[in-house]
Amino acid sequence: MVQLTTKRAALFLYGVLLVLPTAVLGGLQVHLILEEYREDMARVPDEARGAAERLSRVYREKLHELIEREHQRPFDHYASFYLVEDAEGGSPALVPSPLEVGECPEGILAWFDINLADTKAQPTFYWGCSTSPDQRHRLKDGLSFTARQIQLADIQDKWTLAGAGRDQDTSWARLAAMQAGGEQAIRAVKDNLDFLTSKVTQARATPLTVHFILEDDQSPRLVATRALLTMEGLDPELAHGIDPRLEPLVKGIWSSQGFFIDPAWFFVELPAALARDVLDEDQHFVPIDGEPCCDDRSEHTAEIWPVQEFGFRTEMPRDIQFGRMQVAVETSAISARRERQLWRFSGLAAMLALSLGTGLLLLLRSVGRDLEQARRTENFVAAVTHELRTPLSSIKLYGEMLLDGWATETDKRQDYYRRIVRETDRLSMLVERVLEKSRLSSGHTRPFPGDLNALIGKIEPRLRELGGSDGSDLHLDLAADLPAVWMTNDAITSILVNLIENARKYAPVDLHQPTAEPIRVVTRADPTRVLLEVLDRGPGISPKEAKVVFQAFYRTGHESTRTTRGTGLGLHLVALHAEAIGGSASVSARPDGGSAFRVALKRA
Repeated sequence: MVQLTTKRAALFLYGVLLVLPTAVLGGLQVHLILEEYREDMARVPDEARGAAERLSRVYREKLHELIEREHQRPFDHYASFYLVEDAEGGSPALVPSPLEVGECPEGILAWFDINLADTKAQPTFYWGCSTSPDQRHRLKDGLSFTARQIQLADIQDKWTLAGAGRDQDTSWARLAAMQAGGEQAIRAVKDNLDFLTSKVTQARATPLTVHFILEDDQSPRLVATRALLTMEGLDPELAHGIDPRLEPLVKGIWSSQGFFIDPAWFFVELPAALARDVLDEDQHFVPIDGEPCCDDRSEHTAEIWPVQEFGFRTEMPRDIQFGRMQVAVETSAISARRERQLWRFSGLAAMLALSLGTGLLLLLRSVGRDLEQARRTENFVAAVTHELRTPLSSIKLYGEMLLDGWATETDKRQDYYRRIVRETDRLSMLVERVLEKSRLSSGHTRPFPGDLNALIGKIEPRLRELGGSDGSDLHLDLAADLPAVWMTNDAITSILVNLIENARKYAPVDLHQPTAEPIRVVTRADPTRVLLEVLDRGPGISPKEAKVVFQAFYRTGHESTRTTRGTGLGLHLVALHAEAIGGSASVSARPDGGSAFRVALKRA
């Protein structure tokens, strides 16, 4: 019992010191995984804002490069011809505008120039390289309308424009070349070139300003414009007698120049191209009206409003909302990492739980086996005590009666002697069975080939007389031509003695009943073994008990309520003897009631 108490304490300590800390550590690990996931997700909005700021910065730089490059373009490039002075001292020459024959920057639909002094003037266009002839035809009316809107706005803002920009000295020849239109005007400039190049005036070009206009048909227009004006016209004295073809110079020049930016390029293509270089792998550019990359975009996106952020001039307050684009951070990698960590932890936890569960199960089974063994030992001690008390009491009783001279007759004394001898035999058998179990457990049995039927016939008288029976309840059914088996005389004798005693004890035969069936001892052969069976018509054994009935000290019920005598060693000795000679013992229910105890023996 001390060992059982120790095992129970070990089981408790095993659970407290190993299972509980493991569960706590597992919970902490899950908490850390989930906390790391929450922290990663909490950083996503800041990451999205940072990515949007990076994209917006390079986006603005690209626009600034485009504006600055066009700002450096000479104002007379916007004319059909412009004046080129020979650096080696040669005569100046009029050449076509580089807007028509020169390099074509990306993203420009068209350049334009329009006379601000003439409200009915139509703009002159120079189309960009990416604008196809079909597009030019479709765009011309819309761009002209927009240019006229800007013209009218600049006319109203004339004095403000006059105070902006910087002045530069320029010859009247350059201004005349700008205003030359048609062959007659060009010839007039050439004819008066010496006169025009000798006269200098101041011209002012304002900085380029980007306008965003959303037309009534929702067509977006992006246009960068600057105003060009001369601060004074040609001196009236000099103008007297001037070539009539140059009279426009008398009034000076006041025009609007600029270029239209391709909205598709600016709002979609350019930021998408920049995003590929600027954004990380898990960050995505979402253009105007684009589908977000993830379902929970409200938490994982940041917006860019280029019209508002880049300071474009707009006509309507609502126009600043146009062109909204997003930078979205995909969180599937974060979720996938959490899932991988949880799966790995689950696998580890499953293996650990399996190990701990196996250990607990084995320990529980060990404790259960020890408890069962203790119960059986307790039953065995109670049974042995009972078995010893009865014969000892009888021996003492009959001995005292003989000693006190109660039995004076010879027959009575002989009867007392026989009773003393019988009870002594019972004691001897009990002790012999305990010693027999010990001897068989040591494994020193040496079987030999033998004739099973012959041995049964030899011990038949003893089998019939077991328990004081007259043998009429026993029937032998031995198969002819039975092959030799591995056996020992003691093993076969003990097996039959214990099985027949067990049958007579638990399934006694009442031969007075017409349907009574005797206990049968059967031998038969199958293709691989020889079977020795003892069949009875008793109450039978349940399938559950059939698995444990051959274990040591096992007896059904409890010693305090059991009516049959025994120690729980008989069937256990049957199993031990069968194993010692290479066989096996089993029990099964018979079809019409009762039990069939079967010992399978190896053929010799």
